[in-house]
Amino acid sequence: MFPIYDAETAKKTILKRTPLDDMPVPQQILDRLKVTFGKEITPSDAVRQIIQEIRQQGNDAVRRWTKSLDSVDLPDNRITTFECQKA
Repeated sequence: MFPIYDAETAKKTILKRTPLDDMPVPQQILDRLKVTFGKEITPSDAVRQIIQEIRQQGNDAVRRWTKSLDSVDLPDNRITTFECQKA
């Protein structure tokens, strides 16, 4: 069980975290990002790019990134008008 802190103690301890962009990134991760994205890119920029593509391209981008990152080929989950009416 975690001890319960007052707000001031929490701000000075458990809530005081280094922002992700200020943390060192291991070279192995930077190398993998370069292979995956075809250019040198930070982890934060990689996440931004993936989110932007998903917002713009929807499920197609989700399927493409899932296959690229997880080696999983998601099926197209769209249903036809007939299937929708039948349900």
